[in-house]
Amino acid sequence: MRFFLVALMLCLLVAEGHAATTICKVIKRKNSMPAFTSFTWDDESGKASVNTITGETFDGNMVFPRKKNGSEIINIVVEFGESYYGNDMAELVIFHVLGAYRVHGVQYVVKDGTRYVNANYGVYELECLSH
Repeated sequence: MRFFLVALMLCLLVAEGHAATTICKVIKRKNSMPAFTSFTWDDESGKASVNTITGETFDGNMVFPRKKNGSEIINIVVEFGESYYGNDMAELVIFHVLGAYRVHGVQYVVKDGTRYVNANYGVYELECLSH
């Protein structure tokens, strides 16, 4: 609940007429340990950020926004700068299906400019708020 109060306060800071800012929090399942805990992005600027289970925040970009079967789908790409647990970057796909938002993501290692999938984050349900 506190997450949504903070999210609501942040969204109220966005002036009328601007594009939507979306904040999503991972709904933790029993016996799960998601690498990322929350995501934010701005539709107009394309700027995004992700928060990790270890309390770190990484900035990234929202890319490839699209609609499929009437639902919005976006990708968030984060380049870690330095190796983060052996990975150079992550890509997360946020989508709406079966009445709920979900996120699926992978981590990449980059070698000679080519991305190689190194880890799968799994799929988690999200609580999202847009303004």
